[in-house]
Amino acid sequence: MQFCFVDLGETAESVVSDTLSREKFDCIMIGAGVRTMPQRTVMFEKIINTIHQKAPPSSKICFDTNPSDAVEAVLRWK
Repeated sequence: MQFCFVDLGETAESVVSDTLSREKFDCIMIGAGVRTMPQRTVMFEKIINTIHQKAPPSSKICFDTNPSDAVEAVLRWK
C-alpha cells in the first residue's frame, strides 16, 4: 500500500499524475476528505480524470468513508 497525499490547492492533480507515472496500481482509493466536501468537487473531478488518463485500464477505483475502513475498501476490489 502506498499513500499519495495531496494538498487542497493547485498541485493535487500533478501529484497524482506524478505518482501514477512512477508506479502501476491495481487499486486506487480516493479518500472521503477529497470526495465528500462540496468545496472540493472540482479537485475531485480533476483527480478522477487524471486517474482515468494515467492509470492502467485494469486499475480499480475504490472509496473509503473514513481512515478506519480504508483497507476494507481496497480489499473489496482485490
